[in-house]
Amino acid sequence: FIIPTISALNHISTFVLTNEEQINFWQTGRAIKVDINYLNEIKNFDYKKPIKVIDKGKTLLGIGFLNQEQTNINPKLVLNAK
Repeated sequence: FIIPTISALNHISTFVLTNEEQINFWQTGRAIKVDINYLNEIKNFDYKKPIKVIDKGKTLLGIGFLNQEQTNINPKLVLNAK
């Protein structure tokens, strides 16, 4: 069976980019500033594991990791890079 990539990554925590500026930063390989309070509200969020980054339309944008201070998501894999 062939399944969509995003479905194969359901076990990874998800972060949604909500505006064009964030998406542009991501697609050009720049870190995204995150609100640690928002991440703390997500029940099964694991800070040490990869993070699946999507847009509001649930399109997979890539995979990233939190920096040590847990203030930014740094891109590791960027899909549709500019």
